[in-house]
Amino acid sequence: MLTWTRIQSLYEPITDRHARAAQLVGLSCPPAVFTALFHDRHDDPNLESLLGGIDVSQVRWEKEDRSGVDLRQICVDRAFQEAVDEAYRDMVDNDVIHEREDVVASWRETGTWIEPPILLSGAVLGATVRDYLLVGSTRLGCLLASLDQGVVTEFARHQVWVGH
Repeated sequence: MLTWTRIQSLYEPITDRHARAAQLVGLSCPPAVFTALFHDRHDDPNLESLLGGIDVSQVRWEKEDRSGVDLRQICVDRAFQEAVDEAYRDMVDNDVIHEREDVVASWRETGTWIEPPILLSGAVLGATVRDYLLVGSTRLGCLLASLDQGVVTEFARHQVWVGH
């Protein structure tokens, strides 16, 4: 069984080295998922708690399109909910999407994010919910605010990475 803890024990500051080491022990995932989930969040105790009992070598990652209606149904772990709420409030109260200009431009021009959030199918966790949010709390908060304000329609499609 290839666990989150095992992948984290292979951590190298250089992403490519960390990815190669993880591949050698059986992890297969797209580079964007590896970087955002396993590398950039290598010391995240909340992810370790959520993913600790999962054989990550058995998870298959796919880029999928989801509507705003679908994305409203994502289960957000309590540890990540504060970031979702903060991004939502910033957007509603202050019209602040993000501090990075490229992120702001993407939301204004396309009505969606630059990098898809990373979700895990509830089935992988043995849960009845469709998806769990792993990475992308700020993105989800911005989207939910845009939906509530009518800036983005409920039926607009947004790409997400989903682990099945």
